[in-house]
Amino acid sequence: MEGMKMPDLLSKKKNRFHSLPRKERIGIIVAAVIAVIVIVWGIDWLVYRLTHATTNDAFVEADLINLSPLVPGHVAELYFDEFDPIKKGDLLAVLDDRDYRAALKKAQANFKNAEENYVRYRNLYEARSISQKVFQQYEAAYKEAQGELERAEWSVEYCKIVSPVDGYIAKRFVKPGDYAAPGLPVFNVYDPRTIYVLANMGESKLHGIAEGNHVDIWVDAIHHHKLAGTVWQIGTAAAAKFALIPRDVTAGEFTKVIQRLPIKIKVEDWESYRWL
Repeated sequence: MEGMKMPDLLSKKKNRFHSLPRKERIGIIVAAVIAVIVIVWGIDWLVYRLTHATTNDAFVEADLINLSPLVPGHVAELYFDEFDPIKKGDLLAVLDDRDYRAALKKAQANFKNAEENYVRYRNLYEARSISQKVFQQYEAAYKEAQGELERAEWSVEYCKIVSPVDGYIAKRFVKPGDYAAPGLPVFNVYDPRTIYVLANMGESKLHGIAEGNHVDIWVDAIHHHKLAGTVWQIGTAAAAKFALIPRDVTAGEFTKVIQRLPIKIKVEDWESYRWL
């Protein structure tokens, strides 16, 4: 039997399609369009995944600065709060400095007395009325009082907590009246210019990654918006080396664990994203 020619076959299928109810024809067209879109999107997604190293283990970070006083004391005033913008040199907080001011007055009185004695005995020494040993005693007392005065002045100044950068306050740890001391942070502050993305990349995906590579970044805070970045630094030690509880493999390793290396990514045009 002679086979049906291609034009006749297409014509028969076309007639069959037009013979369907209108709703079914629309449904078939819509399904075909959706299928084409899904196929195109799937091919694009697959090509992107095959040609790019991707990870969801990434975080927006910044260089946090822990600010604490250089002398112990109770917090007297806080002039800024969390998330406030700050400028370099802004006075952020002060401690109760009454004890330090009292010590300063005492140091000033001691220095004045030591200075007067130093001047008087220096004149006597130059007139050869006293020995060098006696003069050196008063000279040492004068220098000691001078050092005590400088320390007392700095102690009063150290009661002030001043911002070292232009930026924002990320965290406040104390309230007025709380005790603060060196090493105990009062504020966490950061400079927005230090913002970066820290991506922990599996060792199997590191091939081809180099400093200066362009990076596409998606952040959950802004859906369907792609940020641009650049690979800044590539870590040389796996993140597992810095875990608080290291893994014990003395009994043998029966599961292959992919190590992850940290990669720092600079965010381009970070000024446009206040939420960073």
